[in-house]
Amino acid sequence: MDIQLNVFPYPIYLEHHHFSQLKKRLSQMSGKKFLLTDQNVATLYQDQIDQLGQLASFSYHIVPAGEASKSLACYQEVMNRMVEEKLTRSDCLIAFGGGVIGDLGGFLAATYLRGINFIQVPTTLLAMVDSAIGGKNGINFGAYKNQVGTFYHPAWVHIDIAYLDTLDIRQINNGLAEIIKYAILTDPALLEDIRRDKSQLNYLNLIKRSLEIKHAYVANDFHDQGKRQFLNLGHTFAHAIESISNHQVNHGEAVAIGLLWMARASFKLGWARQSFVPLLEDLYQKQGLFQTYYCDNHDLLNAINHDKKKQDQTIHLIIPVEIGNCVRQAIPIHELGQWIEAGSRL
Repeated sequence: MDIQLNVFPYPIYLEHHHFSQLKKRLSQMSGKKFLLTDQNVATLYQDQIDQLGQLASFSYHIVPAGEASKSLACYQEVMNRMVEEKLTRSDCLIAFGGGVIGDLGGFLAATYLRGINFIQVPTTLLAMVDSAIGGKNGINFGAYKNQVGTFYHPAWVHIDIAYLDTLDIRQINNGLAEIIKYAILTDPALLEDIRRDKSQLNYLNLIKRSLEIKHAYVANDFHDQGKRQFLNLGHTFAHAIESISNHQVNHGEAVAIGLLWMARASFKLGWARQSFVPLLEDLYQKQGLFQTYYCDNHDLLNAINHDKKKQDQTIHLIIPVEIGNCVRQAIPIHELGQWIEAGSRL
């Protein structure tokens, strides 16, 4: 089944084994095509890159795989290459990879000549359900996550679930964590769908439902000033964990931990009337998701102090009250320690 989602201000093509459609759409675009990818994706899909290389005015650039490529140094390296290729505003950049490539590519496209066409081709489940959609992009600054970035829409997004075939369990779980987030926000039935064995998961439906939920939060709040902030559920803890682990804990793994910590803290601090922590723990156990990360709470609090969501001496937390119901609350920074303590303790 092939689906075209038009809920965002750009088309999202959700398909299965349709590389030919990607090639056809790119061939119909005028101008130069500059593809950005990483070494892992290039190794897996060199044949597809070679086929795209048959298109007129096509070039590509490969960066090292991993979070380290979301850096000012890598940004400058690729920008230099784009200048060498003499790309113009009528040309396009294609981000072919996971979240790192999508974030880096989006930031490059947004800032090169103040904006050129940008196409997302996500190859991980996490990128398909989250980072490739919604227009956020950016790079890290030092140890801190996404400190430099822009809001910039792609022209269109090509999602082919055939790319999931090459992912290991850890990468699949990165994406499942974000899908669990959507379920906690608004859709208990989606949580039940994820409780199935991995061999029985319908990824096409999971991705489609996730994108519909994300759109409901992104619509009319592109710049993340209101309702879209609910998508940060679990992310305050998650980004801090990523930073202090030096990105040894992947984003999705950190989100899974952050979701569980927020569920635990919400009940212990009296926001949730009934604990749904056992339900999440059972789901995490079934799917093999990370449940905790051992660190010094002072280190965690220090990392959170660099969070983009901090305003003056408060930070907005998205607090799960029950599955399908969350609230947004400004928490004074000096009270954040009790949330960390309540969330991290079993």
